[in-house]
Amino acid sequence: GFWLGLFLGAIAAPILVGPIHTPIWRTISSLAILFGAATILAGAGRKLGVAVWKSIRRVKLAAVDSALGAAIAVVATLLGIWVIASILVNTPFSTLSSQVANSRIVRGLDKVLPAAPSVFSRIQAFVNSQGFPSVFASLPPQLAGPVGLPVGAQVSQIVKSSSASVVKIEGVGCGQIQEGSGFLVASNVVVTNAHVVAGIAHPYIIDSRGQHNATTIFFDPQLDIALLKASGLTEPSLSVSTQTFYRDTNAVVLGYPGGGPLTYGPAGIMATFNATGRDIYGKGLTTRLVYEIEAIVRPGNSGGPLIDMNGQVIGVVFSRSTTNPDVGFALASPNVDQEIVAHEASSQEVSTGACVS
Repeated sequence: GFWLGLFLGAIAAPILVGPIHTPIWRTISSLAILFGAATILAGAGRKLGVAVWKSIRRVKLAAVDSALGAAIAVVATLLGIWVIASILVNTPFSTLSSQVANSRIVRGLDKVLPAAPSVFSRIQAFVNSQGFPSVFASLPPQLAGPVGLPVGAQVSQIVKSSSASVVKIEGVGCGQIQEGSGFLVASNVVVTNAHVVAGIAHPYIIDSRGQHNATTIFFDPQLDIALLKASGLTEPSLSVSTQTFYRDTNAVVLGYPGGGPLTYGPAGIMATFNATGRDIYGKGLTTRLVYEIEAIVRPGNSGGPLIDMNGQVIGVVFSRSTTNPDVGFALASPNVDQEIVAHEASSQEVSTGACVS
């Protein structure tokens, strides 16, 4: 009953919570539906079990039933912990997420069990009110230690040389305004995240000269990258590195968090690894080369560049840690550069798929 309730709750929650746009209430409502359904059906299952047990006693199989029942209960409990942990670790409550992620029992289960079924990953997307895609399909690895960050003068130099090429992305999708960041990589071509423009038919780019209507010429929900093309973008393009960088690389994060003005801050690569997560819709599994970065990343920073001390883009910001608000994640530039080279000359508009939430 408990498992059937979890399954049905996972299906129902995205449908019932869809009209709710306040992030914290989306999270609370999703969890209430999920665990409410599980509790109700667990009670029904318990009553059914009692009735079956009484029948078994009449045929003198109580000992066998007790042994099997105990074994099934242990397995069901462990599997329940596994699924619930995979959901709770993606909540916006970093203290709770951190405690769940660092549990020895949960980590032990995570080592021997695969990623939770995709039906539960949709719940993960709804309880994660930060507006970022899930980087990991299962528990996130323990974060690497802090690194040294660039100082004020170094940061200011990068901002001065690069900020004009960093733009704001906006558009209306599924009845709400979606916002993010992007940067120029070729004449009239801007890179951003796929989750920034998902479901937007007519995105636009905002730079120092104003608003420009844009066309989406590439959209990859697995890598989480999109290319936009617009006329009148006169700022210089940023150079995108084809190299992979590692721990202690200093950098700067630039973007438009919260749809506000351009902000920037120091960053440093804490770790480099291939992360197996899900696409921006929380469905199919995908593997991305990512940087775990020490930096302040907020909703709206998505699609902004991670620029090293030589002025090169070495990554594209796309998510934030659920266990530490001072840690973010960036897509490593080599894979991004491959898509830029392959699609920057295109003028053909492509679909931006469905809305993420």
